Amino acid sequence: RSLVVADMSIEAADSAMLTEDPSNAIRTFLRSDEIDLFILAYAGRATPSGGWCFSREVVTFDSVLQMWQQARSQASNADARLLIVIDAPHAGAWVDALAAVPQAAAFASGVMIQASCAAGETSWVGEG
Repeated sequence: RSLVVADMSIEAADSAMLTEDPSNAIRTFLRSDEIDLFILAYAGRATPSGGWCFSREVVTFDSVLQMWQQARSQASNADARLLIVIDAPHAGAWVDALAAVPQAAAFASGVMIQASCAAGETSWVGEG
């Protein structure tokens, strides 16, 4: 899904768009040279360390950050930003992991995370 707002191109991907190979889908999504703000949203199950659970893979903060770093190092829009929105148990683990990245890591300065709960908490899960 794309949206253009006042000379800013915004691209959003959510967990429903990810196929059986979520890492490849995320990597492909982050490679665009024409996007200023990437929004990656996940809602679903997570490991105690915050990893996103898919049927055949767990996607971690470290893997997404590595994909982001690689994509920005090869892209002409190195100043692009990444907003990660997480509605999952232990989502705050991603916030904690980002805070632990050294400030000198320029690629991390363009990453923002909105988490539904702290690292030690679980998101509300309804009946069913």
